[in-house]
Amino acid sequence: MEKINNTKIQGKFQKLSENNWSLLVGFLLVGPFVLPLVWMNSRFSKNVKWIASVVILVVSFFLLRVFSETVQQSYRQYEEIQQLYKQYE
Repeated sequence: MEKINNTKIQGKFQKLSENNWSLLVGFLLVGPFVLPLVWMNSRFSKNVKWIASVVILVVSFFLLRVFSETVQQSYRQYEEIQQLYKQYE
């Protein structure tokens, strides 16, 4: 078996972290798990990294909150439907 060349993998990972589109797509797919890529991006200043981190965390928190409310509302509607179904049995 051949050893995996770590420099090739690191190079591809570095290219990925330098591409703004990959950071945006990464955020849309995995949310705050893209933060390490933001911090690895050498083109961003520390201020931009901090601002991006705060924005990513706030948006992720907001989306998690919306998702939680949606699940709770769906569960309440499910219980109401079950109640109505039991009335007509």
